[in-house]
Amino acid sequence: MARKASALNDLLRMATLMPWWASLLSALISFLVFHALSLIEITPSTTSTPNNPIPVPDNLSWILIGVFSTYLQYIVPLIFLMGMIANLVRRDKGDRLLSRSRRRIQSKEQKQTPPPVNDLSWQQFESLLAATFRAQGYQVKHSLPGPDGGVDLTLKKDRTHTLVQAKHWKSQRVGVAVIRELLGSITAAGADKGIIVTSGSFTPDASKLAGQNDIKLVDGQQLAKLLEAETQPGGIETHSTVSKATIECPRCQSSMTKRIAQRGAHAGEQFWGCTRFPQCRGTRPVQELG
Repeated sequence: MARKASALNDLLRMATLMPWWASLLSALISFLVFHALSLIEITPSTTSTPNNPIPVPDNLSWILIGVFSTYLQYIVPLIFLMGMIANLVRRDKGDRLLSRSRRRIQSKEQKQTPPPVNDLSWQQFESLLAATFRAQGYQVKHSLPGPDGGVDLTLKKDRTHTLVQAKHWKSQRVGVAVIRELLGSITAAGADKGIIVTSGSFTPDASKLAGQNDIKLVDGQQLAKLLEAETQPGGIETHSTVSKATIECPRCQSSMTKRIAQRGAHAGEQFWGCTRFPQCRGTRPVQELG
């Protein structure tokens, strides 16, 4: 029973991370599949042998599938619908938080104060950031829930894959360890760049390491500007001394982004990598283009 509950909980968590339309489509498909399986008419047939005198149905597997499908045709679609509703509710809360934050920041008494996020939980903080990035035209995907651990959001826009780590307001000063952690996540996911958002600030070492890589740091003051802006068509600029538009992949002529070699003779060194990785593995030395 515990394993069944765990499987259903995992399915619900997955459904909450899916786009609402994908959850709705999954609910419809799962209902049709399990409903069809539950309608299969199976005539029980048994055989017995001298070694096993107790009759055992030859088609026991199909009988069990039909029995379980009778219940799963309602349970599984319901889970997907619950995930869809939870996703829509979270999105609506994020939009409301964004509107409220903008009103507070734009009011005269809030102009010189930190962003109005100190009273938010970490879930609300992430929902607020998700709404902010959606307002900028990004496709936003939430990661598995967790209090301030690892990648929180995944952004996609113009074929660019960006990972976002949201440091809750309790992290007033973000250190270099967080930058290294996100660098590892970027490499593992094959992402193009990363963003770390906090209502506090960053240590000098953290700012230096982020500046050497394609990671954008958003501190409390920048967060206030980000929340206040109605739209920002250009998105968030990344730390780079050369515009990506001027850097073309030598193989496919796509744009390139800075990466860090994880192994080999050049481990730890920066290089320009194609944004279409792993489909394209074109590279350029950083020294070649600045």
